[in-house]
Parts: sequence; structure tokens; C-alpha cells
Amino acid sequence: MTFYRHANWFPPMATLLRTICGGVLAMAMALAFMTPSVMLASLPPFTDLGNLGGGYSSPLALNEAGQIVCLSGTADNLTRIFIWDLSHGIRDIGTLGGSNITATALSATGQIIGDASTTNGFSHAFVWDATNGLRDLGTLGGTDANAVAINGAGQIVGDTTLANGKSHAFIWDATGGMRDLGTLGSDCLSYALAINSSGQVLGYSSSVQYAVQHAFVWDARSRNSGFGKSRRWNQLRCRAERSRSSHWIFDDSNR
Repeated sequence: MTFYRHANWFPPMATLLRTICGGVLAMAMALAFMTPSVMLASLPPFTDLGNLGGGYSSPLALNEAGQIVCLSGTADNLTRIFIWDLSHGIRDIGTLGGSNITATALSATGQIIGDASTTNGFSHAFVWDATNGLRDLGTLGGTDANAVAINGAGQIVGDTTLANGKSHAFIWDATGGMRDLGTLGSDCLSYALAINSSGQVLGYSSSVQYAVQHAFVWDARSRNSGFGKSRRWNQLRCRAERSRSSHWIFDDSNR
């Protein structure tokens, strides 16, 4: 016996299934790629983020996930940092044992960096995240350290004092800890200002504080020789001097 399938039976069903599945997929993609601004659209025009009991709070940073970092006073007149988001509200990030703390940056993944006083009164750089809490980044033999910038990979740059009291730029990550970036040539000071997603560090090196400053970019992947066998530098072929009006003067006469 031979069976014949009607030519018009299955196509309408297949079309219906494609329509249903396509609608479900489109909805899933819309939710997956919904931007933070869309997710925060449900907030009223003005939202009081609150404070930590001191009656005031000052905004410091905002990322694309809608996380906000604020400085706030406490009921006992201390200064604290909190992070706020729509899901968790206010969370006090804590301290390093001292009475002062400030935040300098907030990453796209919700990591906060800044400086906080320790129990012995020194100021140390820190990083905070929801999993590990507040972590002291330490120093390179000195007493103080400042965290300035962080990238999406959790690499942090700043400056720290050495045992001799001089300040050097550093890079920190969870695997290698804090590493000294050294200085250019005979300079004795260096400071890091920014880091990009590739881990390149921008900063300047100088002989003494506020003297002639030499811009640099540091790249761990570079093969260029530099200051110290374990530190690789790419010196920009320029010389920057701070004028009386605090602007930068570019000079490429050293090329």
C-alpha cells in the first residue's frame, strides 16, 4: 500500500513553529543584550541613594552596570565608602583598620580601588569586590601606596614608596601581586596614571618632585630593553615640561 502526503499539510505547521521559535529567540536576545540604561529605566527621575548614618553622601563613580560608588559620613563622624546598585542597595565596603578611606575608580566588573588608612596611620592602596571584600595591596618596602586606575582584567596601577622613601609606579594583579615598574634612565621617581585593556601603563618619570617630567608607556609584552632586566619600558620620544599655567609643552627635539 502506498501513502501520499498532502503537499499543503506540513508547510503551515513548519511556518507556525518557525514563527513561535523566532519570537522566543528574539525575546531572549533582547533580554540578554539589554543595556544598563534600559534596566535602570524603571528608576524614578531622582533616586535618593541614602547614606551610612551621617546624613550625607557624595557620588564618586558610576559604571555601565548601574553600580554607584559614594563617599558617606557615619553616625560617629567617620568617612566611609559604599557601593549601591538596584539589587543590593547600600553596601559599606569596610576599611583597612584606620579612620579614613576614599575611592578613586570603579571598574566595569564592580571592582573598587582607592586608598585607606591602616591601623598604624599609613595610607595603603586597596581593591574591593563583592567576592573577596577589601584587600590591602601593600607596598614595595615603604609606608604608603596610592591606587589610581584599574582595567577590566583587574590590573591596577598607582604609585608606592620604597624603603628609601622614593615613589615608584606599580602594577598589581591578583596573580603576581605588586610589581615595581622602575624609572627612566637616572630618574628616581615614577608615577602611573592610566592602564588600558591590553595592560599598557601610561605615566611619567622624573628626577625630583615637580621637575621635568618624561612621559612613558610601559608594556609587559614589549621586547625593548629598559631600566632593569625585569622591567620593560617604551619611552615616548618627547619631553614634557610643566609651564607656569600648568599646561603641557610638547618637545620632540630629542628624536
